[in-house]
Amino acid sequence: MFLKLILIIIYAVSIDYSFTELVHPYATITTIIALCLLNINYRIIYCYSVIILGFIASIYLPLQILYGTPNIGMIISLAYTTLDEAHEFITNIPIIYVLLAILLLSYSIFIATLKLNYATSIHTKRILLGFIVLMLISILLCIKFNKRFIFSPFLYFSENMYKTTASAYQEQKRIQQLTSKPDTWDDVDIKDNGYDTYILVIGESVRRDFIHALGFKINNTPFMDDSNGVLYQNYFSAGPNTPISLLHSLAAIGRDGPIVNNNIISLANKANIYSYWISNQGSLGLSDTPIAALGHYAKEHVFLRKGDFEFGHSKDSDMLPYIESALASNHAKKLIVVHLIGSHPDFCARTDGHFESFFMSKSVSCYVQSIKNTDLLLKKIVDLANTSKSKWRMIYMPDHGLRFISKNTPIATLAHSDQYVEDYNVPFFMTSYDAKKHVVNRKYYTGINFLSLFVNWTGVSIKSVNRNLCNPLMGSCSFDSMYAYDINDQEFNLRVLYND
Repeated sequence: MFLKLILIIIYAVSIDYSFTELVHPYATITTIIALCLLNINYRIIYCYSVIILGFIASIYLPLQILYGTPNIGMIISLAYTTLDEAHEFITNIPIIYVLLAILLLSYSIFIATLKLNYATSIHTKRILLGFIVLMLISILLCIKFNKRFIFSPFLYFSENMYKTTASAYQEQKRIQQLTSKPDTWDDVDIKDNGYDTYILVIGESVRRDFIHALGFKINNTPFMDDSNGVLYQNYFSAGPNTPISLLHSLAAIGRDGPIVNNNIISLANKANIYSYWISNQGSLGLSDTPIAALGHYAKEHVFLRKGDFEFGHSKDSDMLPYIESALASNHAKKLIVVHLIGSHPDFCARTDGHFESFFMSKSVSCYVQSIKNTDLLLKKIVDLANTSKSKWRMIYMPDHGLRFISKNTPIATLAHSDQYVEDYNVPFFMTSYDAKKHVVNRKYYTGINFLSLFVNWTGVSIKSVNRNLCNPLMGSCSFDSMYAYDINDQEFNLRVLYND
């Protein structure tokens, strides 16, 4: 009998972890008592409950290990995932987590077959009394610490999933409504700042500590190592995934969130800067719907991956002919936004399984190589810009970082997350045809204020954005007041960067 109780306790701890990540003793005890009551008095309900809970917990267990409990960022990312990305995500889950999920499901089926022998009324009454007492204590603790339904991990998980899904749906609906509206930029003007071509290269999933130019031990950034310009050592992305990061970087921010119709593309159009959007990410699929919507504001837009149902691995280098064509156009001023697939998991799909240097594991080695491929692409873009004889400026800005899974093991890899500073630590590089020296800027900056930098970068003058800035490439000034927050500033909000 004692052994059966131990087995049920192990089951309760396992499913509670799957639903809430942290096992709360008082909540787990109530789960155990509830299971015992059902086992003794309602065997059929017990069997179905154990198997159903075990099935749901086993499905979510790999996600719990990778990403934690459901949050709005996770739901938004899920909503904007194409079949191609879903396939890559599933195949990139470490096999050990899949085996754990299968083990949990198998264990749940086994637990459903157990039968406790405490059938006497006195034992049932004692268990029921203990359950009621613990439930009351749990409810009081939940009220005290504002933890809804934590006395029942499954109810807590269900409520959290419902609320985060509803919030994500409302945000998606708000964004879709805004994208159907014209921009509201007013008093837009542009001054000649000596440049006619602005190239914004948006990277994908690049951690700053994997950049050789910023200290990584493998030389995977020869272009950024040697090029004149400014490399920012403490730049933080505006979010932990593509939709959140880029919407909060490329669009104006209002009280309710990003005002997607007021974005850098619509602003460039208003300032008579001819706009291009060249993307190796989805256009018609859900993956990047809000970001693709920004791309459709451009005068000319190209999406190499079209639709939600195309499986394929177009390379970032396939965008070079379109970039060359845009650079060769005869518009007086132009903005060329290049959106890379970059280092998006699965990394070896980005590099066709090839890597020059082994680092930690095959997956991580492919990740290192994917960054080198992006660095090579940046060089090729600069070569094309120089050949076009344009007076160009370029920014390279990855959207977010990644966190390690099974670090320093043969199965080590990296994945999306929102719980670690590495999810926000990304490189940021600015250069131009006339940059005179290579500078490493060690101050702290955040992508949330990218719009202010964009205004200064392009020479646009607009009433709603202060551009009391100077040219950071020349190394003669600081632009902390608009684009960045100093880490010692009392208004610097760490929650924005670290998602505490």
